[in-house]
Amino acid sequence: MAITIVTGSAAATRQLALALGRVAAPGWVVLLDGPLGAGKTVFAQGLIAGLGYGGRVASPTFTLINEYDACLHVWHADLYRLNEAMDFAAIGGEDILDSPPGLAIVEWATKLGDSDRGCAMHVEMSFVSAAAPDDRRRLVFRLGGECYTAARHVIEQWAVEHGVDHPDKARPQDGAHD
Repeated sequence: MAITIVTGSAAATRQLALALGRVAAPGWVVLLDGPLGAGKTVFAQGLIAGLGYGGRVASPTFTLINEYDACLHVWHADLYRLNEAMDFAAIGGEDILDSPPGLAIVEWATKLGDSDRGCAMHVEMSFVSAAAPDDRRRLVFRLGGECYTAARHVIEQWAVEHGVDHPDKARPQDGAHD
């Protein structure tokens, strides 16, 4: 089942992720996908801030993996510059994703290939409109596993509190990728 949310700005995307960070648990794997500028790093920044980290969170585009110590240890990876999943495995990336003792966040997660990540939070981010200055983003969440029950509640509550005005914005959707 998927849950779709539309945020009105980068700040709103960050706030939603911050709320999710407050309920994050050891072992969470957050897989982010979407085009350039869709808000993957903004989402990661909010999630890490929600864990209590007060420092700067930078995109690991060139370092590939950044680590942060908050209430959970965080591995934040960006696969944009990698060609294939084997490149990520070669630097120990797969070890991070297999039951991390903290939280793992991966931007450009489609580059992991067909590896089965059933027990993960998949977030597909996209632009609602190509027309500038529209800052709205569509976030489609697929939460695989019981460890994401608290996340599901946060997403649903966020939708209620922020007055979702379109039936597609915060409702569960049946789909082939459940």
